[in-house]
This record gives sequence, structure tokens and C-alpha cells, in this order.
Amino acid sequence: MRLVPTTIAALGVLHGASGQTIRVKSCRPPSPPVGYIRGTVQVSFLIDSKGRPDTSSLRAVGADSISMLGARSAATRQLAGCTFEEPPTGRKSQSVIQTIHFIGPGVTLSSLRATAELEQDIAVLPPPLPAEPLEVTDTLLEEHPRQFRCARGPIFPPISSSRSQTPQSVVSAVMDQAREYSGSVTARVTVGADGKVEPGSVTIVSSTNPSLTNIMRPVIASCEYAPGRISGVPVRTFMTVVRNGFMPGGE
Repeated sequence: MRLVPTTIAALGVLHGASGQTIRVKSCRPPSPPVGYIRGTVQVSFLIDSKGRPDTSSLRAVGADSISMLGARSAATRQLAGCTFEEPPTGRKSQSVIQTIHFIGPGVTLSSLRATAELEQDIAVLPPPLPAEPLEVTDTLLEEHPRQFRCARGPIFPPISSSRSQTPQSVVSAVMDQAREYSGSVTARVTVGADGKVEPGSVTIVSSTNPSLTNIMRPVIASCEYAPGRISGVPVRTFMTVVRNGFMPGGE
């Protein structure tokens, strides 16, 4: 499964008080990655003389469908890899307000505007975090886990070959292996706050083929995720993972 990293769908523009404009030059995928979010946040921050956002100055101004703390966390990661054109004001830094629309695996930066000074964070205490892993459907989760890579892929036994084999026999051997490792495996795992599958947490829920199960179990265990978050704090979550073999469903 090929996953699309979080990217900038539209680049923002900063409008200065005197009509000056500063555009976004580029944005790298955020690291640590941002999970699945749907909501709008508004933040203020400084852009230095080289066009780099100072994420340490970032303050949450407003948020829709996400907490203020969650808004600040996601926006900080998203903007850290962005570079803007240098502020034409001649000052060492420029204070701006940015609206960010998170739309699942993607994000859109809207126009920025200059401000006289940075807004202060609204005083919000983070909610108590759960002691046990949450289901991905739990309403407490503001940012849902997103798989972004697996350290290993499935390793199937090699198909034996020899010079005496005919093209037809090679095709037959390939088809035999495809049938042997057909089907699908469904597993339940625990994704830790660090985004890694917790050791020993891979539980096979269902499988149409024991041979495929043995191959897919270590693959599932090697995957990494953008962890789920509550108010910007990573938490443990349960995930259900489906892996298919050569022929999903088999015969």
C-alpha cells in the first residue's frame, strides 16, 4: 500500500499592512508527521528575515473541531518545514496570522496577514490522558493515527528454477506460489505514543491462509504511524490492519 505524505495543497500569501505580499516558497512534509485531522485552526507566529517561520513563537488564536492545544501542536509541525519569501519590511521579523485547513491527509494554507503583535495563547488545561489505548473511533482523539512507512515488506520463499525448466513450467510454479500465498490477514495492533507498533501486540483477528499469516505478521509489526493525539499529546491507540496476499480472497 502506497501512502501519500501530508503535503501542501495550496500555498499561502502574506499581505503586509502596506499592501506588500510575502508568498510561501516551499514546504517539506512535516516531521514528526501529522496524522489524520479534519478542522480549521488559526495561529500567529513570526517569520524571520530569511523567510523562516519561528515555530517557538507560534500561538493558537482560534480552532474549529480541534482543541487549541491540538491546533498549536499540528500547526507547529506543519509549518516547521515551510519557507516564505523574505519580508520586504526591512525588519528582522514579521508577525503574521495564518489560517490552516486540515482535510484528512492533506492541508491547505490560506492567506496570511500582518499583525501588530503576537496574540497570546488562550489558557486551556489539557484533559487527563487515558491510561489504556483508545479505539481509533473514540471521540477523544483529535488527530487519528496514519501509517507512513513499514521497515520491511513481505518476504515470500524464492521460486526454484533450473536450466531444464520450460517457460510453461516457470509460469506454473509462479501460479502455484500465488495460490499458496493468496488470501488476506486481518490483525489488531497497539500503536504506541511513539508511533511504533508495541512489541507483542500483533493479534491475528482473522486469516484465510496460515502461510500468509506467518509472512505478514512481521511486516505488520514493523510499521510506523503518526500517532493519535489528544490536545497535541501523543496517546496509545488500537488499530485494525488488513494485509492481502497475491490473490485477495483466494479460491
